[in-house]
Amino acid sequence: MSAIMMDEYHAAHAHLQDSKKWKLKNGDYAEDIIYKYGSGCDHQHPVHSYILDIDDPIWAREFSEEQLEEISSAERSALPELSDGVKNIFKVCSDMVKPFIPTSASAVTSAIDETTLCDNVNPMSTYIHCNSWSWFF
Repeated sequence: MSAIMMDEYHAAHAHLQDSKKWKLKNGDYAEDIIYKYGSGCDHQHPVHSYILDIDDPIWAREFSEEQLEEISSAERSALPELSDGVKNIFKVCSDMVKPFIPTSASAVTSAIDETTLCDNVNPMSTYIHCNSWSWFF
């Protein structure tokens, strides 16, 4: 991981407010534990985006057994609520993209037939791929 990327990681963490962090029952903040581990990594890792995969064995060294149990059993309500501003950004993006998302397999097939660059394109797999991302929008 480059020095510039690590500086950005440190700066991003410095701007995190405790009120926006996940405070575990013992008083530790999950983001601070994640940050501590990420600060010691010399390679890029999902932790630098605060992505926590509790099945990764590294976390057994960083979190206590009780903390891991709390994290793995937490309901989504333990995560902070999205602000109205963020919700609005998602809505605006969704409204902009929806007209371009195919609504049926035949729409995808038709679009592919009109723009096919390869003979080995599977229209149904393309439809599934398009719809697997549409949940975000």
